[in-house]
Amino acid sequence: MTTQAPWRMVVVLVSYNEARSIVPVLTEIKEASVALALSNVEVEVLLVDDSSDDTPDIARATADQLGLKFDLVRGTSSGLGQAMLRGMREALQREPHSIVTLDADGQHNPLMIPTLHRAFAARDDDILIGSRWARGGTSPGTSWFRTTGSRLGNRIFRVVTGTRGVRDATTSFRVYSPRAVGFLLHSRSERFEGYSFFSTSVALCEAAGLRISEVPITFRPRYSGTSKFNRSEAIKFFTTLPTLRAERRMAMNIDSELGYLASDELALLSNAKRWNRLLIDETLDGIDAGEISNVIEVGCGHGAILTALRSRFPGARIVGLEPDPANFEIASVTHAGDDRMVVLNTTLAGYLADHRDDEPHDLVVFLNVLEHIEEDGEELRLAAGALRQGGWVGILVPALPSLYGPIDMKSGHFRRYSEKQLADIIARAGLESIRIRHLDALGVVPYWINYRLLNKSGISGGGVWAFENVFVPATRFVTRRAKNLPLGKNLVALARRPERIAG
Repeated sequence: MTTQAPWRMVVVLVSYNEARSIVPVLTEIKEASVALALSNVEVEVLLVDDSSDDTPDIARATADQLGLKFDLVRGTSSGLGQAMLRGMREALQREPHSIVTLDADGQHNPLMIPTLHRAFAARDDDILIGSRWARGGTSPGTSWFRTTGSRLGNRIFRVVTGTRGVRDATTSFRVYSPRAVGFLLHSRSERFEGYSFFSTSVALCEAAGLRISEVPITFRPRYSGTSKFNRSEAIKFFTTLPTLRAERRMAMNIDSELGYLASDELALLSNAKRWNRLLIDETLDGIDAGEISNVIEVGCGHGAILTALRSRFPGARIVGLEPDPANFEIASVTHAGDDRMVVLNTTLAGYLADHRDDEPHDLVVFLNVLEHIEEDGEELRLAAGALRQGGWVGILVPALPSLYGPIDMKSGHFRRYSEKQLADIIARAGLESIRIRHLDALGVVPYWINYRLLNKSGISGGGVWAFENVFVPATRFVTRRAKNLPLGKNLVALARRPERIAG
């Protein structure tokens, strides 16, 4: 009989003059660890003490008495945020499955840790927040003034930064995945000190596409002492918000070890064959298949659009370009048996640099790709240069900038497009716009409900089934009868290289 390896949890406590509260806090952590042990979870405590009173000595003696696995990390009096990051860095060296953080003053109830752990594991979260302000959360003993200030501060945080779906971004009672901690340790969050670290970490992680959810808790009166959140911390919190709004754009496209965060969604949509065929049919409508013999698809993902292109252009040589190594491997295997198709792990710029002497291409396709590219205009100029005179560019992008939300962030989208924005970059690339029109008018309202109103950041297999078998046929029906609808979830464009490219 094989014994399953235990789940390793590290609890990080940051303390500063917590001598009167550390004993009951560690006692409750011990109680929680006993309950967690029944679920094969091992608990270790790391105390990060920021040069305070005799808290470390009391904590070590208490942990020994309780039989609690314990270690001490000395702080450097550099503030709460830096102390928290120091503890996370040390915790990560233990190779944990999760890292729990909470206050050492007793306001966070350690007996809630098993509940948070179960939710964290079941939801496969990256950050799970023990929230005072989620439905069902309470904060007894907190004054009306403090309650109002906290709720208002969280509301302002969401509005200014654009972070969605988190009611309590300022609390430290959380469960982190190693992936989330690794991201924070390599992000710009270290520039945000004090209590602003907690809201910063939420905003940056959400922008990077990490999964964040909340569980309601009871936020208790502290065992002793007074709050360390003062006027100076409040000013710091609010003054960082405009900068944090800009930082979120960097987090959305950070070159980190996280990889492509929407790979699950890409895999699901790769199986939506009807949808992919519809995209090709609508984007390339009007192109005679007989005049196309040399095709490039930029950003081919798992290769689903390559399959649709092969069906439409059975005799053409097709080159799929995919810069993400994991996606490239999948696309390569999928199309390994097609001797008229080549899948390369590169960008359009890289491909053209290595194939300067190749014959000009007849068609370059960008389906759900330009929104991932910061310099989208330059990318279209490269495409124009790769075409023969009269060659085509087919484009599909997400429409309606007002719909931009968590799923866009997770997918690494720089933008959603308006008709004018798309027309402008086509013209600046020296291409002649043949048509630009909306696609999927039926999807606008469901998309808004799911990804703006409900703040979802992913799609489900059941959602894809309904999309493929209900929405796609309905969309094809509507599109056949109304080609120029003024509204749609996507924009499709067909452009052509004229005899001479301007500039």
